[in-house]
Amino acid sequence: GCVVGEVPGAPPSASSIDRRVRHFDIWGFGTDRFEGLHFVHPGPRRGDRSGRHPLPWGAMTSLRHLAHPRLPWLVAAVAAALAIPALWAGFVGDDYLQRAILRGGVDLGWEARPLWHIFSFVPAGEGKQGMMDLGIVPWYAHPDLHLEFFRPLTALTHMLDYALWPDTPALQHAQSLLWFGAAVVLVGFTYRRVLGPTAVAGLAVLLFAVEDAHSMTIGWLANRNAAIALVVGLLALNAHIRWRRGGSPAWIAAALTAFSVSLLAGEAAIVIVAYIIAWQLTMDRTPWPQRLAILLPYAALIVGWRITYNALGYGCTGSNLYIDPIRQPMAFAAALIERGPVMLGAQLSQLNADLWAVFDRTGQRVLFGLGLIVCTAAAVLFARLLHSSPEARFWALGMVLAVVPVAAAFPMNRLLLGAGIGAFGLIGMLTAQIGLLGNEARDRRRWVRRATKILLVLHGPVGALLLVAGLAFLPVFNSMFTAGARHAPCDPNLTEQSLIFVNGHDFPCAYTYIIRLVDDEAPAPRRVGILAPLPSDATVTREDDRTLVIAT
Repeated sequence: GCVVGEVPGAPPSASSIDRRVRHFDIWGFGTDRFEGLHFVHPGPRRGDRSGRHPLPWGAMTSLRHLAHPRLPWLVAAVAAALAIPALWAGFVGDDYLQRAILRGGVDLGWEARPLWHIFSFVPAGEGKQGMMDLGIVPWYAHPDLHLEFFRPLTALTHMLDYALWPDTPALQHAQSLLWFGAAVVLVGFTYRRVLGPTAVAGLAVLLFAVEDAHSMTIGWLANRNAAIALVVGLLALNAHIRWRRGGSPAWIAAALTAFSVSLLAGEAAIVIVAYIIAWQLTMDRTPWPQRLAILLPYAALIVGWRITYNALGYGCTGSNLYIDPIRQPMAFAAALIERGPVMLGAQLSQLNADLWAVFDRTGQRVLFGLGLIVCTAAAVLFARLLHSSPEARFWALGMVLAVVPVAAAFPMNRLLLGAGIGAFGLIGMLTAQIGLLGNEARDRRRWVRRATKILLVLHGPVGALLLVAGLAFLPVFNSMFTAGARHAPCDPNLTEQSLIFVNGHDFPCAYTYIIRLVDDEAPAPRRVGILAPLPSDATVTREDDRTLVIAT
């Protein structure tokens, strides 16, 4: 697909380039292997509508760098540099609860053990009642409320932090940065494994690394589990692809082992199965019964993991934040229909899925409509590429399937870590398809070219700026959780008193008790309580000795 021609600026000859550069196709088209670097025509002549575009020597050098075998490592370093603000993010939200459990010696109303319980936000049974007695769980919580996640592998990494530097959050964030950097490197290897060592693969990993939706995964310690699950899960995906491309049976054993371990890091590991399924449906060339049968071992692992998950007492019930797909299949299906377009729209554009949590029902419907519009436009934009390329169909199907498991939670940008792999693989291929990587354009429609440039700007420089801004914003986001602790009285007698909030938001009121205990900067109340979760002023009327009527 490359047009050989003269290059302006009298660069070294093609033969000398061949001697100094590894032989790989920097364009990323099809399965052809080009012998060395092929130079494209310097530009269209007057009246030439061939689709060829100028490629100065500097651009050729840039493309060669995008195809460099060490690019994933360099991109990971760039991502780490952009994420430097995370080192000063401190503790945010759920980090305080985990800090109380990891430090020990804090009365949470039940006995929480770090390895098993740092992701137990609302335990079942007596544990929940103990937290309600202290006001950490409000009195009006659903009777069946239960939020506990099984993530022992991630818990071990937090225990390491508290064994080495318990009071230095910057070093704890540094470990999270290392995990995200490892994820970027493995995503880069995945692109190269599917697309070859091409400029397309290099562009895709660069876009993934600077994606602003990853700011919470990088900067929120409690969300480290997503990066760890992705790292180990990508090992499984690469081993699976290696096996299906003619590798020894040892590779499928490695894939299943890695996937099993990734499930111990967090539920986010399920998104890797989305790409394994996508591979079997789009890239595998065996008969259909064999393609589908290959998925059975992964299904068996998921079933076994879920049985263990429930047997150990973990799970989610009684909450609008999370929906259990197994226990509430109809509610999950309805949520998927509504939340799926929002998250796909957020991944493909700069639509902010985080707005879902702050919008009322009308605002959520508007967000859903915008998501549908983005998804429809993307389907039209990628249609020709999807028709011609099985690799494009793999990325697209993987992206869509990756949204399914995370739809169990309400839409948030931080849930898009897995979907981004497919999205940026698609955008990278579309960039080559229209000739923006120096090759001859296979799609010469002007509106496609313009739309692709918009995507590159949104997910490139704009995404990088928003990533840095999102990380810098984390302390502001944390102020929502710390508002109660900051404004509560500092009277030393508070330790013997109950602190009651007349109205307010659940989180800052409940976290007042925990933050005061772990920060050691002001006295903590004996217990906290909130009369009602009202954002506005309220009128409280005493009906009798045991009854209060609260009205807005």
